[in-house]
Amino acid sequence: MDEQREVAAFVDRHDIETSLEFRLLTMVEEIGEMAEDAVETTGYGERPEEIGITEEELGDTMFTLLQIANAADIDAGEALERTLEKYDERIDETGNPSSE
Repeated sequence: MDEQREVAAFVDRHDIETSLEFRLLTMVEEIGEMAEDAVETTGYGERPEEIGITEEELGDTMFTLLQIANAADIDAGEALERTLEKYDERIDETGNPSSE
């Protein structure tokens, strides 16, 4: 995944490498910020049809996810491909991608 290599190069260039544990905590923070966007755009649930997140928060979350993949030495593109295959199999078998 080109984006994963771009993130790795950016982190190296700016010397901002951190531990996997820290990245995982940062991911929780970034997901929380997307949830905050959702809460605010819906008027704290009053207008659920208006739910939205910002491109900035989605980008921050993707950056962090790709940092996690790099720290864990996982190819994000291959991981996604395997997951899509798994979901295809589940949908073929059960009509639903859920594991339950």
